[in-house]
Amino acid sequence: MKAEISFDGWTLRTDSRELLREGRHVDLSDQPLLILEALLAHPNQLVTREHLIAQLWPKGVVDFDTSLNTAMRKLRVTLGDDADKPIYIETVPRRGYRFIGKLNPDPSSTAAALPPKTSETLRMGVGRIQLRWWVAAIALIVVVGFVLTEWIATPRARPSSVEFGKIRIAVLPFENLSPDPLNAFFTDGMHEEVIGALVNRAPDLEVISRTTMMSYRATPKPMSELKKELGVSHVLAGSVRREGQDVKLTLQLIDARSDVHLWSKSYERRLENVMTLQSQVASEIASQLAVKLSADMELPPSTHPEAYDLYLKAHLYPQIFGGRIAMEELLKVESWLDRAISLDPAYAVVYIDRCRIRLRQFANSYDVSESNLTAVRSDMEMARKLAGDAPTVLMLEATYAQTVEWDLAKALRLLQMPQVLATKNPDVLFTRSSVLMSAHKLDEARALNERAIEADRGNTSLLTALASMLWLARKTNDPHYKTLAGDYQPPAYGSLMFAFTGRTDQLRSQVEHMGDAIDPGSRLLARFNLLRFEKRIAESLELLEQSDLKRMRQQTLSPFTIPAIGYKPLAELHGWTELLAGDEAAAARDGKALHEFLRQEPPTKWNAWFLRFLAAEAALFSGNKTQATNDARAALAMTPRNTFIEMERYGPATAAMIFAWAGAEDEAIQLLEKISTGFPGLGPAEITRDPLFSIPLAKNVRYQALEKKLEAEIAENQKLFE
Repeated sequence: MKAEISFDGWTLRTDSRELLREGRHVDLSDQPLLILEALLAHPNQLVTREHLIAQLWPKGVVDFDTSLNTAMRKLRVTLGDDADKPIYIETVPRRGYRFIGKLNPDPSSTAAALPPKTSETLRMGVGRIQLRWWVAAIALIVVVGFVLTEWIATPRARPSSVEFGKIRIAVLPFENLSPDPLNAFFTDGMHEEVIGALVNRAPDLEVISRTTMMSYRATPKPMSELKKELGVSHVLAGSVRREGQDVKLTLQLIDARSDVHLWSKSYERRLENVMTLQSQVASEIASQLAVKLSADMELPPSTHPEAYDLYLKAHLYPQIFGGRIAMEELLKVESWLDRAISLDPAYAVVYIDRCRIRLRQFANSYDVSESNLTAVRSDMEMARKLAGDAPTVLMLEATYAQTVEWDLAKALRLLQMPQVLATKNPDVLFTRSSVLMSAHKLDEARALNERAIEADRGNTSLLTALASMLWLARKTNDPHYKTLAGDYQPPAYGSLMFAFTGRTDQLRSQVEHMGDAIDPGSRLLARFNLLRFEKRIAESLELLEQSDLKRMRQQTLSPFTIPAIGYKPLAELHGWTELLAGDEAAAARDGKALHEFLRQEPPTKWNAWFLRFLAAEAALFSGNKTQATNDARAALAMTPRNTFIEMERYGPATAAMIFAWAGAEDEAIQLLEKISTGFPGLGPAEITRDPLFSIPLAKNVRYQALEKKLEAEIAENQKLFE
């Protein structure tokens, strides 16, 4: 065989066993090189799997078929070849491989058998490989002697030799073997860090998300079920033991299709050296799976063990980025991140998470001060300084553009950067889908959600966003969503179910299961709305009168937040309830309290439109219907468009309520007709079953026609969920 063989810019030097691309050296391990050499010796002819296996691996040491598949994948990844659409190497199912590229120069003939030099070369290469394998085998026997003996002695069927498709891996929740149970967070953190490293460094590898995999902690399942449920080709299992400053991570890689253990390794580190371990693990797993590693997209790790601990505790804290989480919970997590930064001022990912916490305080109307926004910008600047334009940094800047600057176009531009489009980070995917939905790009938002959910079935944020988008688009029983979500019911399921079917049973369950981590005002508003929808007016008044709250944030039962509008007094809810009860004098007192609140509440860029709605309500409660109508019109005109979905729902719905009670019935019904069909709008039951619409408009013929139409829609929706 020639000492140098070239094809399509590639050159294989058989004497030095070196692969070149356009004259530059390309790293490739021995087995893929020897396979390439054998295939090039027989262009356009079949080289059988049995021949390659017999030449390359000593029997009894490895699973030959799987190892050959792995080596072939490494070769294909290096050459940029595709098993489904090959340009160099064609797979002959269950038989072997054929080189179909064009050699340069093209040889006039080829031998039927491997020439002596090639066979000798293979044997020389194999000798080195065999020596390494036997050394490894002896060590393995010392460690697991009896198990290995049993494995060899037991007859087993070989896994299929058919080339498999895209590699898809599930990382099972790591077992916590630490003596101190308080170190469970560290085990969970290592689990997430390994998953994150695989996602960031191996973009061609499909990795099941941590949120999905954590559902398998309580109910472990056999490999066959994991393969079926998750569609995975491989499973990584592991355990973590942390004792004092010593950490031991043990991993096993398993082929889910054949239930064969491919690789295992234990890593022992001192705590101060464990922060970069996940990157090493990702590299070794990628090597085992013959997956190409990208340029390192991971954020710089910490250099301080305690800072790393604090980051893991904060990042894994449940519901931390939810819209209704209590301020006390946010401040607790922020304090952990503050401490982490004080210990390691160059820890980029902590600045990112702290910035998200501070933005959440702004969006949740807890802290809309300029000092908070200054702190947000400072964290963003440090994140960019330390991490450049990493996808999570661009995600932060896009969130800031939408939430603070109200510049949706800028947010969309940032989220179209190539590194953002390439990432599979669930937080980035969720941000992209949310911004696209706010921009009314429903097809793109839905496609993105569905693609993310396919790889991340346990990500409830993605499922919730998709469910809400579909329901608000009047696709209440979308079959594909059911395929994706299964029996899962998102946190907003009860409010969605009421909105489109009029049923309150699921809504009641949703309200009753709100825990203490939820903001008290959000819990009160949810109970108030439930009682209102069920027309339990007296109980609504009792609920408000027994509450210790004087003011609350404006929240809704839907999953969408109205950001940065601050607080409103309880008098607003009380005034509406008094109107429903027919007590105009009591409503007037609430109107006076609302006026007093408005005199003390400074308008800002973000809350001016909302305060104008409160002014319209104050005028209505006080009996000044003309002023209420004028203020409602002005507030509706001020309501931001194409910024946040909930703003576009809240504005027309509130204006319609005010118009209905102020006697401007035609304007009210015109709005209701529009939001009963458009996106984003109200569900049919939110219009016909809400007494704030149905009582003042009960005798209006136009409303009656709309009510009849919407009740028919409700009846059809109810049939879907019987």
